[in-house]
Amino acid sequence: GGGGGGGRGMLSQHQIDKEYEINIKNTVMSMRHKAIDDEEIIDFSKPVQTIGNIEEWLSAIEKEMQVTMKKLCEKCASECQNPSISLKSFIDNSCSQFALLGLQIRWTDSCQNSIEKSRTNKAVMIENNKFQLSILQELSSYCLTDLKTLMNRLKMESLVTTQVHQRDVFIQLLHLFKERKGLDSDDFDWLKQCRCYWKIHQSDVHGASSC
Repeated sequence: GGGGGGGRGMLSQHQIDKEYEINIKNTVMSMRHKAIDDEEIIDFSKPVQTIGNIEEWLSAIEKEMQVTMKKLCEKCASECQNPSISLKSFIDNSCSQFALLGLQIRWTDSCQNSIEKSRTNKAVMIENNKFQLSILQELSSYCLTDLKTLMNRLKMESLVTTQVHQRDVFIQLLHLFKERKGLDSDDFDWLKQCRCYWKIHQSDVHGASSC
């Protein structure tokens, strides 16, 4: 982009209308993602007024996107392992990005706990392997049902693909556990994996480009 707008000022009205939900009071209420003939809408935690200097309210939209996504991330981390919330309910009530994150957080926590407990309970690794397979089977069964929208089907297929990989990774860890007669949570074979944690007691600095 040229000029003093740094690219933001080059956004056309068509682009703004396409990506955000703006009501008749010039207020941005939500962000929108389209996929062919379907769309996913995420409501902002706080509406943004589109009045005045375009640079100012575009910056306000960007900030509110970060705040909204962060709150949704926190909600996802809390609900994905809540025993009172079924996996299907969690997925249905989460946008695609956070349904996937929740699945990864659940897998990380379950595998980490299994590895740590395996020092005193050898069966826990086998139990977790069965648990990961059961999640894959459950997700796969949803794909055989009427998911109503294309967006829901894409979300579910992405979750199945991710869980296939996570199941395969833990099978490899189980084989290593049996070969070495033990596995530690500090082993490189575990640390090299993509792991997702939500550490609520850590200091949290919300930087300019962070979400």
